[in-house]
Amino acid sequence: MTAKTTGINEAFCKAQAQIGGARKTSTNPHFKAKYADLKECFNACGDILNEHGIHISQPTMQEGTLFVIRTILTHTSGETMQDFGVPIVGWENSKNPAQAFGSGQTYARRYGLCGMVGIAPEDDDGQSLTQDKPASKVITANQASTLLALADKAEADKGKFCAYMGVSAFNEIGASQYDTAISALEKKLEKKLADDEVLPETNQEQA
Repeated sequence: MTAKTTGINEAFCKAQAQIGGARKTSTNPHFKAKYADLKECFNACGDILNEHGIHISQPTMQEGTLFVIRTILTHTSGETMQDFGVPIVGWENSKNPAQAFGSGQTYARRYGLCGMVGIAPEDDDGQSLTQDKPASKVITANQASTLLALADKAEADKGKFCAYMGVSAFNEIGASQYDTAISALEKKLEKKLADDEVLPETNQEQA
């Protein structure tokens, strides 16, 4: 009698039954907020998937002018499962595009893996599993446009600013972070204007 060959769907179902949440062990230094980093997400599922004959790959793909991180699960049978990819954004206008692109890759890999495998990050005190919490809200399109315009006036590095806010794009900034974002960009604009005023005075003295 020929033994039944397990396919990726059966293997994935068995693996997912053993996968728990990823603990939030890293801290965003600007907002003192805990989050599950990429390592914790892999720790939550990597070994279990491997035990069931599934390995993870996350190549960077180019689709037109857009770069995406595609999460692919490959089974020993040769069958695969994959998502449509998480886009890498916010790096193009950065003063250090390579660094911003690398940060965007890490961000996309983390969210792609969690979404593909079904990892739900847990709170450090474990209360998120027993308490209801309001859904996270992001700023409106008009607020994002206001921030982008202010960033342009201040000649701010958009990639670094997004990293500072803990997001990969302006439209992902949380609604509760809007005032902080406005304040930070206004201070940068004030500094730029002050620097611009000093330059003509310096040149006049030299003349």
